[in-house]
Amino acid sequence: MRSGDQAQRLVDSISCSIRIGTAVRSNMASCCRSMVCSCIRRAGAENRAHSISGRKCSGLGGAFLLGSGTYGTAVGLLAHFPVNFSGLYAGALALPLILFRSTFVELCSHLLALAARRTPKAFGECALEVMVATVALVHIVIALLPEVAYDALAMHLFIPAHLALRHQWGFDASSYVWAVMPMLGDWVFAIGYMLGGETAARLINVGFILTITWYVRELVIWAGGTAIGARWAALIFLSTPLTFTESSSLFIESVWTTFVVAGILAILKACSSVEETKHNLLIGGALLGFAAAAKAVTFTVIPALLIVLICRYKIWTKAEFFRVALLGIAAFLLVGAIPYVTAWILTGNPVFPLFNKVFKSPFYPPENFEAPAVFGKGMTWDLLYRMTFESGRYLEGRTGSAGFQWLPLFIPSAVLLIGFRLWRGGGLMLVGVLCVSFTFSSTAYLRYVFPSFAILAACVGIAFGFANRIRSFVYPALCLAGSAVVGLNLLFLNAYGFYPDFQLTPLISEDMRRGYLQTRLPVRNAVELVNQLNAAGAPVAVFAQPLTAGLAADALYPTWYNLRFYSLIHAARNEQAIVDALASNGVDFVIFDSGWGDAEKRKLIEASTEEIAELGTVTVRRIASAYRFQSELLKYPDFTSPEGWSSGPEGISRAGNGIAVSVVSPAFQSVPVMQKRRYLYSVKARCNGQPTQGRMQVNWTDAKSQFIGTEIRVFDCMDSPTEYKMEIIAPPKATLAVVYASGHTSIPLVFERVSFRQ
Repeated sequence: MRSGDQAQRLVDSISCSIRIGTAVRSNMASCCRSMVCSCIRRAGAENRAHSISGRKCSGLGGAFLLGSGTYGTAVGLLAHFPVNFSGLYAGALALPLILFRSTFVELCSHLLALAARRTPKAFGECALEVMVATVALVHIVIALLPEVAYDALAMHLFIPAHLALRHQWGFDASSYVWAVMPMLGDWVFAIGYMLGGETAARLINVGFILTITWYVRELVIWAGGTAIGARWAALIFLSTPLTFTESSSLFIESVWTTFVVAGILAILKACSSVEETKHNLLIGGALLGFAAAAKAVTFTVIPALLIVLICRYKIWTKAEFFRVALLGIAAFLLVGAIPYVTAWILTGNPVFPLFNKVFKSPFYPPENFEAPAVFGKGMTWDLLYRMTFESGRYLEGRTGSAGFQWLPLFIPSAVLLIGFRLWRGGGLMLVGVLCVSFTFSSTAYLRYVFPSFAILAACVGIAFGFANRIRSFVYPALCLAGSAVVGLNLLFLNAYGFYPDFQLTPLISEDMRRGYLQTRLPVRNAVELVNQLNAAGAPVAVFAQPLTAGLAADALYPTWYNLRFYSLIHAARNEQAIVDALASNGVDFVIFDSGWGDAEKRKLIEASTEEIAELGTVTVRRIASAYRFQSELLKYPDFTSPEGWSSGPEGISRAGNGIAVSVVSPAFQSVPVMQKRRYLYSVKARCNGQPTQGRMQVNWTDAKSQFIGTEIRVFDCMDSPTEYKMEIIAPPKATLAVVYASGHTSIPLVFERVSFRQ
């Protein structure tokens, strides 16, 4: 009986345990649902609070970007004309402050109020803010150093400097194959360069990086994230080595990414609520249009947004919003099409030099342009691992260039967002992943997916905020992983950077800056020297890396940048051929690197030019004296025949071995010339029985026979024949030179010879 009672009690105990377990599981499920719903409700409440307190800041961010895009577009249009002076730019920037003074004062008051406001914050938030500010300060300080990166010095700093020094951009696709590509980012940099030089342009670049960071925060808040999650997202984004690369050199991904991320946020807002649809569709279209005007890769982002728009068609296809959607498309086309229309008009190819097999522009061979195939295409299942530990497959950097957040943070964040059905965060992640997928289908290059880095950093921040709300073990685990990731990112910050030693001595003085460049990049000092010597701004041949930003002249590169000049140099087999190639392009000075090209070509260039100055491995040279001024342009310079020469009504008066001329009866001859080319003008003259003065004179005219200017030198004649020389440079737009044999007074003198050589 006792055993039966024990058995019965065991059965009852098991049954009770099952009922208790069922109840616990039921309660836990209910509790989880309750917590998730509570989190979502709190997220909505916090989001509304953020919206109320931050609406003006968000509006300021949108206004800043719309203004930046508008000003950049205006610079791109003005670049066609020689009107780009600092005064014009300063006045244009000051104009809105003058016209909208009251709005500006109100805005300043609002910003001061935000700065003065003190709100209690948890230790974690304060610590994250300090970290974000510290890393941001590193970005800013590095921007004060001189530029040393390839892309910036070859293009993105070259264009603003060229615009400032020569007051217009030539859009000459025959000299620079990238001359008509989308360049809104470069036009924005030009505003800073025009007013504050290289450092100002670099600080504008960092300013856009910080603006992206602000929009990372905005994405987190829009998706229902928390303030602490937004700070984690900002810290992860700023500490990523690729972000540091973009901020430490004048790439255009900073400007482009800002427009892309802000445009994506505007479109997502338009598709998430009816009250935000109207103005955000228009703003999103304009911002994405500016992005397209900055970089053609924008068109790989558009399909991801189209998918979102299709999924949310019920909002924007309503009658009252459809018109706004059309206006958004019109805004996109209006501002985005400008560089492509310009390229089409100037070259016959709207995407020059891409797809030239289709468009057949005469400025490039009838074949599709292909950049060096260093990187592959497509996505693989182990992409996150490869990005982290084999970064060299996807950009020019080393291990860690893409950051270390992808495995320990991105994957858990994706699980949280999808597992707990955080739809806004999941949708945002989908957009980021789709952008990577569409871009990698053509080129697996990480700089082209920089907007996705910002978007996916925001997704991680959303997951951090959600984990913090539900108060589980997940948040401490994420914080531990996040701290390790940020530490590794900072340790590998220069994995794709250009300032490995963080040497700040160039900030102390101009001499230390030159010394730093002499060690790191002597070609920059060579450019400065050439600017001092090349007063006329004649084209400069560059037999070195094309790092010539700041050159106050056209640079001729024997590379794919300039296929015509490349062909001339490549075909040259002797010194005279090199000289002819240089002379035919009006080259006066040469920048030469002893490590450039092959040994045979280097020997020919060294033999046909003479050194002016040595700057380490780089020298500044000019055509050797033995090859200069070998071609006589005048007919019968010794007056053995009157052919080619003209004179006054009395005709040419012979006098022994020459002709007798005076100020009232000069002889002259017209010859074709090339603008900015150097010529040697020499005369051999003597007195004709009386002391007097002679005059060397050249008048310049343009293609329409309009007078441009004159070169005059007066000399005292001698009893015996004496030679007088001067080197002169044809001014811009000169096509004809009128060369005189003339006296400076009414007393005649004898010219035995007049020479004008090139």
